[in-house]
Amino acid sequence: MELLLEQCLNILLININKECITKLIKYWNFVIEYNNKVNLISRKTNLRDGFVNHIIDSLTPMMFEWPQSLKYLDIGSGGGFPGLPLKIANQGWDVALAEAKLKKTDFLSEAARRLGLTGLTVLQKHLGPGDGHGEFDLVTTRGFGDLGPSFPLAAAFLRKGGFFLPLKGPRGTEELDRARDAMARHGFGLSDSREFSLPVVGSRRVLFLFQRI
Repeated sequence: MELLLEQCLNILLININKECITKLIKYWNFVIEYNNKVNLISRKTNLRDGFVNHIIDSLTPMMFEWPQSLKYLDIGSGGGFPGLPLKIANQGWDVALAEAKLKKTDFLSEAARRLGLTGLTVLQKHLGPGDGHGEFDLVTTRGFGDLGPSFPLAAAFLRKGGFFLPLKGPRGTEELDRARDAMARHGFGLSDSREFSLPVVGSRRVLFLFQRI
């Protein structure tokens, strides 16, 4: 998997060090091990394709530039995608992973312990707009459903000037077209975007970087 990881990162122009690469592979191996008990990813997934579609996909926000330290919330973390890979690649970040299902938060906590990650909090909670206090610099979602309803949730947790980054599939641009009124109503502007295919598997992806105005 190390060669596959390095190949994909080179194609996407993402730079991470050897220590991070080792931890990412260790994390993936733990996902596969734990998946026998809790459904983190589809058990029908080809391991090579699954690695790209989950680990590499989770690292694609690194196509944008980020500071070495920031306060980051991943909403609906599931098996830790994208929050855990992003924490592994940015160990100076203060990270919160929010996931409603107890079995998955148990996994996230154990994964963080095995990987020796500090500055990481696991929240066993289904977050709503009323839970936010506008304290985060970055909020991500992945596999979160339509884009429009995610804007009020992201707005509740982001400080002014903070960024909301939803990881979207091939219909992301269509979702954005439908969600432009919601984007403006909740105080967001589109700061940047990336549209690309994941290496090796060819899955289409769209990243939107929205800034809270």
